[in-house]
Amino acid sequence: MIPKYSTISAIAISVALHAAFLTAAWFIEIGSQSTEPPFFTVHLEDPQHETETVIKGNEITISKNDLSTNSSSKAPPKGEDTIELDNCESKYNVYLAKIRKKIEKEWLYPDCAWHTGEEGTSVIRFSITEQGILLETLVITSSGYRILDNESIRAVQSVAPFDPLPEKFNLSKLNIIAAFNYKVGR
Repeated sequence: MIPKYSTISAIAISVALHAAFLTAAWFIEIGSQSTEPPFFTVHLEDPQHETETVIKGNEITISKNDLSTNSSSKAPPKGEDTIELDNCESKYNVYLAKIRKKIEKEWLYPDCAWHTGEEGTSVIRFSITEQGILLETLVITSSGYRILDNESIRAVQSVAPFDPLPEKFNLSKLNIIAAFNYKVGR
């Protein structure tokens, strides 16, 4: 067994050596640093025109050159949004109600799935362009039965094209998530 004073002495020596080492490393690091600041300065000028970048040492200047005659006539870029078909609280509710009504008229419970008692919920995402064109239809969550998932996709695809997206939406594409719940009520 190691005597108590030997353990305390070893710890004290270790702490002293570590402190000396860290102090020496700090002095070496300070001496090797340059007088230049280790960062870049960025200036932005006139953000409504084409970009020109000038780099001088550690300073970057980004300026814009005016290529248009009337930059105020530019419309803000159109975006993209994703919404659930059953969302009645959004600014899209009137548009979504029309889509929901069209799909509900077309959507069927496949006979063979009904008779075999296949149940589940297919969650589908479909995308509509600003012109009302259906871009894609994807199964996000499967019902567990291919026939039910395929019927959900068929119902959406069969009612396309849709009405164009209203201008007030300012969208180039609207992604819609719809849940198709298949339940046998016996």
